[in-house]
Amino acid sequence: MKTSIKQVASMSLMALLVVAGSASASQGYERGEGKRGEFKRGDGPRVERLTEAERENRRHQWFANLDTNNDGYISEEEFVAAAVARAEERSRAAFAQLDQHNKGELSAQDFAELGEQRRAEHAAMRAERREQIREHGDAIRAHVREQRQQARAERSEGESPRQRGERRQRSQD
Repeated sequence: MKTSIKQVASMSLMALLVVAGSASASQGYERGEGKRGEFKRGDGPRVERLTEAERENRRHQWFANLDTNNDGYISEEEFVAAAVARAEERSRAAFAQLDQHNKGELSAQDFAELGEQRRAEHAAMRAERREQIREHGDAIRAHVREQRQQARAERSEGESPRQRGERRQRSQD
């Protein structure tokens, strides 16, 4: 019985992390581009690693945000309500970005124009990436070759994937 409770709690926590992502954003945290577990705090460019205590505190905050009746459990209704609220919030934000004329509605023509605009933006980004590859292609290929050679050497040394990961983590710190 204990194991199944732990499994349910673990699965619930994972689901909470997915649904309650807005809790961290509302507290001024944004997901950073750095290593796993790093968040940008405030508006500055500084990136800090969260401690285990901070992660635990965040988990408790997310749980408290979802446990709206404060009974120590998240019911299916509470969970679904949080998911629906988050989806509605995101949908409204997406619509606000699409409604460029602030009319509160999108015509078929508006929608088609937005699609063409997005396609043009993506084509420009792809062209820019291709140009960067042309400019730096030799360096990129050399880097990829180096990574492959390093991986082969590690495999031949008998280092396990876990050991490689730990070594890489140490070298990045």
